[in-house]
Amino acid sequence: MKKLLSFSLLATLVFSVAVAYPSSASTSSATGLAMATTDGYLTDFAISSDGKYMYTATSAGVPYTTNEDLLLKIDTSNFEIVDTLQLESGFDVYAISINPDDYFIYVGGYNGDVIAVETEELTLSDSVQLEEPYQNVLNSVVSADGEFLYLTTDSGYVVKVRLQNGLAVEDTLHLTDGSAVYAGFLSADDATGYFIKSVWESNQAPVVYKVNLSNMTETSHANLNVGEGYIMDFMPISNTEGAYITNAADSTLIMAVVNLSTLGVTTHDISDGYQFHGPSAISADKKTIYTFPGNDSVYQPLEIDVATRTLRQQYYFLGEWQENVSSAFVNPVSGDVYISYGEVWFADWSAIYTPSGVDIIIAAPKAPGAPRSVKAVYAPKKTTFSWATPANDGGAEITGYKYCYLKCTKAASWKTTTKKTVVIKGIAKGTSGTFEVRAVNSVGAGEIKKLKFKQAK
Repeated sequence: MKKLLSFSLLATLVFSVAVAYPSSASTSSATGLAMATTDGYLTDFAISSDGKYMYTATSAGVPYTTNEDLLLKIDTSNFEIVDTLQLESGFDVYAISINPDDYFIYVGGYNGDVIAVETEELTLSDSVQLEEPYQNVLNSVVSADGEFLYLTTDSGYVVKVRLQNGLAVEDTLHLTDGSAVYAGFLSADDATGYFIKSVWESNQAPVVYKVNLSNMTETSHANLNVGEGYIMDFMPISNTEGAYITNAADSTLIMAVVNLSTLGVTTHDISDGYQFHGPSAISADKKTIYTFPGNDSVYQPLEIDVATRTLRQQYYFLGEWQENVSSAFVNPVSGDVYISYGEVWFADWSAIYTPSGVDIIIAAPKAPGAPRSVKAVYAPKKTTFSWATPANDGGAEITGYKYCYLKCTKAASWKTTTKKTVVIKGIAKGTSGTFEVRAVNSVGAGEIKKLKFKQAK
């Protein structure tokens, strides 16, 4: 679970802005939301599997005047608030999860309340109250089959809640030497849970636990001895490894990779000069981690290549709204990155939305656009094809091109080049066909540009 930070704004504002990027990224437009509250904060959030809706909670925002928590449903295409649900006073939302079928969201409160809310129209469906000593929910995750919700608490418990036919606590487990359990995930088959215990503002090393979820027993645990403070996010990067981002005493930002079988850990230095780590999120394809470390409460976005365990890109907030990033999430469909920002929101890995304007960072890399100006020059028994760089590189350097001619239906037909011209020999006079070319960057191959040709010589 993420650190929660208070904020106060004057009005509820929705911005639609044109965003200019550094030279390595293209220009686009985006829409953002700044939500006004009275002494409130944004909390955790979840997003539907189709990427269309985001669910979060905040202390009551304008025009609401009470201090009760407010559940929000937000359209990710325009950041408009689609629906709201007022929660009971003192609920204190800490964790939000969504069922795989998108029909329910589950909201856990620090006071021990857990509720199921229908998503089509935000309507309370059921609730259960966690009793001492395992209330104070910090994080939650729903099983892939949608049958169980696993909650972690600040007292070191994992609570298994049955979701079918009404909410009910089915089992609990107190982890060895358990204290605050902020992060965790489940194996793809829902058989095993991996949870990390950590302590805020402490030199106590984090501990990882492996839990058999069928009978809620602790299989093993290991002291990781890597990182300071609490671990905000623990992410699966493959079927055999999990990762978290932390920092060392010398302010080195570290990617810690945990072997899910042995619970052994390897470390990879990402960058230096960061006093603390921030929230992190992983892309749906598990190729990229976005993280927000900082100094003196000023957070800076970084992009980490999962395969190489190295820093791929370092971005900058250019304005005054770079403080208090509290949670991050990646849209599973568009790849856009969302953060709860304490004071504002931003989307598309592109801009921060504020009452006074827009602060600029680079856009999330995507596959490039189509090459331009494809031409064919004919000579006896050969044709030279050439093209120009795409107008849109997708926000990442173009590393090469893939091309094919005549029959382009099979993957084996595509060839690779780093140049913007190729000479194809042996095409008989009068032969007709189609030449196809696409640019490649770190994300993958982009749009195809086609040219019909007929060998003239």
